[in-house]
Amino acid sequence: MNILVLNGVNLNMTGRRERGVYGVQTLREINDRIAKYAEERGVEVKFFQNNNEGELCTAIQSAQGKYDGIILNPRRHRFRHRSRHRSAHEQRPRARGIPPQLGAHARLSGRDPRLRCEQLYPCAGELFDMNIVLCGMMGVGKLSVGIRIAERTGRMWYDTDVVITDRHGRISDIFEFYGEAHFRALETEIVRELSERDDLVISTGGGLVLKPENSELLKKNGRIFFMRAGFETLLKRVRADETRPLLKNTGKTAETLGRLLEERTPVYEHVADYIVDTDGRSVEEVADEIISLMEREQTALPADGEQA
Repeated sequence: MNILVLNGVNLNMTGRRERGVYGVQTLREINDRIAKYAEERGVEVKFFQNNNEGELCTAIQSAQGKYDGIILNPRRHRFRHRSRHRSAHEQRPRARGIPPQLGAHARLSGRDPRLRCEQLYPCAGELFDMNIVLCGMMGVGKLSVGIRIAERTGRMWYDTDVVITDRHGRISDIFEFYGEAHFRALETEIVRELSERDDLVISTGGGLVLKPENSELLKKNGRIFFMRAGFETLLKRVRADETRPLLKNTGKTAETLGRLLEERTPVYEHVADYIVDTDGRSVEEVADEIISLMEREQTALPADGEQA
């Protein structure tokens, strides 16, 4: 079996440009993983990337008779909007097992391309439309866990603090010159954009879900996971970090952290769909539990076209 994988505009920058927006894996790393998995199963894979859409069209036409199938990943857009009000054509069930960031796929043979994609992408079964949203206190590990889940499932990963920093500068400067209220408004702006997309992993700032509007938007198309950690664990992680605005220059890190933990924990527990304890656990173990919870929920849902 021969498969052609086409990567489109700007995908050569994946993992190199704005990692908080476009992800952490480079295109070469992604291709290497695909090639290794395919080789183990006797599948030949060829990769092609070009920033000219005309060249991609030519590659598709030239593939006739040479390949059993094509996996086409057209391009990555920053905050590309996908409307919930889709046309009849768009409402056809998406082929199961195809990672969404691979985009459309072309059928060049009589066989079902979905089966080939499932074979090539073992992680595909872990991908769901619902966003995975991580909330919790500063220092709990939302960034590290978010990146790991994205790497394992093929989702795009966003960290709201990273996106704000990319757009508006350092968060500590925003707090100092514009105040916390302005920063919270920027968070809501980002949440509005992300809530219109799906198949994402979203690591949120510690105070983001405290605003009811934010948590309601995130729940529209996502499951919220409260990553819970004890006071001592959090204190150990944040004590040396002077970049956090709410702890900066207070001289009372433990006291401030304890107050925030007491104030925020009930809200986290209220908005969360799931609570995941992180004390004494590795990033991999926490990521495992979150992925497993999503898998369990997905298997409990009716398949496309079935009645609940």
